[in-house]
Amino acid sequence: MQEYRLLGTVTTSLTRQELATHLQALGWRILSADDEETLLHNSPVMLALDSETESSAHLSKINSILLSASYEGEPATIEPFINELIRLSSNDEKPLQFSIDLFGDAARLVRRFIG
Repeated sequence: MQEYRLLGTVTTSLTRQELATHLQALGWRILSADDEETLLHNSPVMLALDSETESSAHLSKINSILLSASYEGEPATIEPFINELIRLSSNDEKPLQFSIDLFGDAARLVRRFIG
């Protein structure tokens, strides 16, 4: 099976902990959490949410959260996770935005599912 790695940024009014809690409600399991990283799993995807940076935009707090994911399988395996990010975006007071870069030889196969 092909292994895929993704790296990205999520821009949202949610904190890293709030984003992790929302994902947990969608079936993700929190494996560990500390001040700098939250590690989640929803088979077969392993997801790390890393430290967040804050900025104020018109009196609203905006967070940028780094995410790193890896999984094995088919390119479309990541599609449910991307759909979860889109669903969370519609519930956020400020639209959640994300950009994801893929690494590895098969990255172009996955791009069509998230592009």
